[in-house]
Amino acid sequence: MSNFKKGVILMLAAIALFTLTLLFSSGSHPKRDFFGNLGQMEIVFSKGEYVVNPQFPYSGEYQGRVAVPIKYPLALAAIGLLFGAGLLILENRKEL
Repeated sequence: MSNFKKGVILMLAAIALFTLTLLFSSGSHPKRDFFGNLGQMEIVFSKGEYVVNPQFPYSGEYQGRVAVPIKYPLALAAIGLLFGAGLLILENRKEL
């Protein structure tokens, strides 16, 4: 398989990962900007149970929650786009 095909496939996979990450994420707030939401949004796999601390009634935590912050899949998508573009550039340099 040529570097051109590998680069295109890697870039398409990165774009798909970026799109799916934004579709399945939750926790956005309309008053925050994009980067403010980026730090707060996550992909939730298991919701868990919210438990309140009896000593501090205004604080609590989720127990049994499984979630991934979206900054990690988005960073992986950005790296995939860069590597795919690099493979395309290397393929073009071979032709010269």
